[in-house]
Amino acid sequence: MTFQAKVPTLAVGRLSALAFAWTATLAASELPLILLRELTGSAPAWLVYAKLAFLAGAIVIGVAWRAVRPLLPYFILLSGVNAIPLLIGDLWIQTQLSRAVTSGQDAFVDRLAVQQSQRVAIGLLMAGLAWLLLRRRSAFFFQLGDPAAPAAPVQWVGLMGTGTWKRRGPAIAIALSAGVVVFSVLAGGAPLANLGRALPLLPFILLFAAANAFGEEMIYRAPELGALQPVVGGVQALLMTAAFFGIGHFYGVPYGLLGVAMSTVAGWFLGRSMLETKGFFWAWFIHFLMDVCIFTFLAAGSVAAGGR
Repeated sequence: MTFQAKVPTLAVGRLSALAFAWTATLAASELPLILLRELTGSAPAWLVYAKLAFLAGAIVIGVAWRAVRPLLPYFILLSGVNAIPLLIGDLWIQTQLSRAVTSGQDAFVDRLAVQQSQRVAIGLLMAGLAWLLLRRRSAFFFQLGDPAAPAAPVQWVGLMGTGTWKRRGPAIAIALSAGVVVFSVLAGGAPLANLGRALPLLPFILLFAAANAFGEEMIYRAPELGALQPVVGGVQALLMTAAFFGIGHFYGVPYGLLGVAMSTVAGWFLGRSMLETKGFFWAWFIHFLMDVCIFTFLAAGSVAAGGR
């Protein structure tokens, strides 16, 4: 089944599509969980099912209303983001696959092995869902792309001239990774002296960082960006996917409101790399380098997700 991703011609149709896309983005994100947990101290188990019910309603409206019909692939992908982890989690428990990927020798390795094997599985399933909806790997950036593609100016961070991603990619990776380190040391209180504990775990850190970067890019960004961009345009698609990614880090690393802001900015650059290179490489590499920093601190026991 395929969908025609044509932007509605009437202004009111475009506004309706944009409003529905933003509403679905925020409703399907971690924002409801954050609000409930911060306001009431707990999050009900039924919340994810309420999200899925909301998205089911959005799909029904999309089928019935021509103005938002091009967003149907996006609504389905958001449903996948919320539903597939439930299925994968149950599968891991019921088949005891979690035991198969653990060694029982190191808590960090065992915990991350379970987490990242699930994340990769979810990412692959999201890639399959995106292919069913969009029909071409290139439509959701599931390809190398052109790592040396031209890079447009980004005036709000002082990048006034054009360049290439061959030069800009490494610079952004280093800058964002440095931001993670600064956050971990200053806001997270992570002592640099503890990092020596992580050195024996470096092969696992690199493996888990590579897996996490692939999984998160394929779960939270590439399919959604591919579904949104033809409908609402690149600017809004970047903002929505960046916000979705950033909100998801409120209880992650970096965490809190500052973590949301940092992750949103990072998500914007990662999405921008996909749109300009037409591929996955720089988004994965930048994300990978940031995750190496995060997992190094986690392995050293110097920082915890959500600051806990």
